[in-house]
This record gives sequence, structure tokens and C-alpha cells, in this order.
Amino acid sequence: MYGNQSLAATGAGITLFGVNWALGTLAAVVVALVVAGCLLVRLSGRSARHDGS
Repeated sequence: MYGNQSLAATGAGITLFGVNWALGTLAAVVVALVVAGCLLVRLSGRSARHDGS
């Protein structure tokens, strides 16, 4: 019975760690995409302004 409880606790810990890792990775990817998008918009905006003038 004790063995089953420790096994369940270990499984829950691994699951929580996996979920946290997945969320962390997803958040990092989203932030990277947002930053890249902002940089692209700024660069395209500057080039468009220069081309216009």
C-alpha cells in the first residue's frame, strides 16, 4: 500500500513537472514570436518610411 502511494506521488510529480515544462516552453515560444514580430514590424516600418521619403 505504501509502495502504491509513493508510486502515485512520483507519477503526479512527473506529470506536474512535464506540464510546467510544456507551459514554460510554450510561453518562451510565444514571447519569442511576439518579439520577432515587433522587430519585423519596426524594420518594415522603417524601410517603408525611408522608401516613402
